[in-house]
Amino acid sequence: MGTGKTGTMIYILREEYSRHGAIQPTLIFAPLSVCPQWKKEFTKFSKIDPKHIHVLTGPGKKRTEMMGLIMARAQHFGEHPIIITNYESVQMEGFYKCLLAWNPKIIVFDESDRLKDSSGTRAKAVYPLALAADRRFLLTGTPITEDMLNIFGQYKAMDPSIFGGNFFKFKNTYFYDANAGMPKHVHFPNWQPKPEAAKLLGKIIGATSVQATKAECLDLPPLLTVPVPVELSPEQRRAYESMKKAFVAELDGKVAIAEFAMTKTLRLQQILAGYITPENSDTPTWVKSNPRLDALHDLLEAVGREKTIIWTNFVATYSKIGEVAEALGRKVVYLTGEQSAAQKQAAIDEFCRGDADTFVSNPAAGGVGINLVEAKVAVYYQRGYSLTQYLQSQARNFRGGSEMHDKITHYILQAEGTLDEVIGTALDKKLNVAEAILAWAKNIS
Repeated sequence: MGTGKTGTMIYILREEYSRHGAIQPTLIFAPLSVCPQWKKEFTKFSKIDPKHIHVLTGPGKKRTEMMGLIMARAQHFGEHPIIITNYESVQMEGFYKCLLAWNPKIIVFDESDRLKDSSGTRAKAVYPLALAADRRFLLTGTPITEDMLNIFGQYKAMDPSIFGGNFFKFKNTYFYDANAGMPKHVHFPNWQPKPEAAKLLGKIIGATSVQATKAECLDLPPLLTVPVPVELSPEQRRAYESMKKAFVAELDGKVAIAEFAMTKTLRLQQILAGYITPENSDTPTWVKSNPRLDALHDLLEAVGREKTIIWTNFVATYSKIGEVAEALGRKVVYLTGEQSAAQKQAAIDEFCRGDADTFVSNPAAGGVGINLVEAKVAVYYQRGYSLTQYLQSQARNFRGGSEMHDKITHYILQAEGTLDEVIGTALDKKLNVAEAILAWAKNIS
């Protein structure tokens, strides 16, 4: 992550176009927040006229209409376009039919781990497009994080001859069911890699990929990861311990109930953030005193006017974090999953230009593909379960371009002796976070 995959891909495309003497019909899939960035990178790494590069986001009807205009122009002038769109577009029926009819010759799958579920609707729609193209490329910094099964869906889009086109055959070749001996009426599969699987898969992946690490191709400043211990207020502590023991928590007369282990850990994380979501309500109830927000205030005060990214798990915390930053005279922008591609890009541009000095987002929404190297500091108000999202979010300001700083500092707020530490240990050791959390939940139940 952060080693220049986009720029490298554009150089490869330039070679392809040069070999054919013209732009070839090219389709690029990327996360929504990254789509506008691709066009910017084309202007940076090539002299291709921007009129040939089209970012198609927004409602499906609008995309379909735009696609029709682009195809009409291409036919009239005898030119081929470069189309950039997000993965979810294949679930827009009209637009998807346009893509199939267009039949692009080159397809790029940026952040290809979006195809890790080969049985999902998204991947199933992508495969016919991929197989009809002459050339297919996967770009990802996280092809495998928690499960080696993830690689099949991605490789099926690039070249199904490598691992075959049948997921069950792939699974039985490299994995075994650790629960195979259980009685049928209580059996549930537990697929684990065979002893030689990592070596065999590694050999195949190594022969069919180009890999680059930051150490090999970048001279980056040191990355300092600084844990920041935070306390729980008495009110928080009571709610946390109650939820931990009895699956029920109460704040200010409002009650939250968790019925299952993963729901329980979610509720515990919300309490650690400073609130509960009462039953039959979408409005959070906040603790009267929140030491985590106080710690954030002290951190932002200490870093002064340094541009700062703040990562948080829950949308409910955005406004509270914003209030803390604004109280210190900071200008805040937000990137959320509900924003359009244009709104996301506007927030990124405002931060990178220096019109805002605080960028607040969830790693699921803003942790992939975007470039925030202007920020010397990042703060994790909380860390979530996803190892992929955590690694990707780290790379937003620790990547090529970070050389402008003497060091990059990531502060991690965590309450000692709580679920924060369980998640943190699993992430730092690159373990399966969900399994670690469920094991912890089982021990306290």
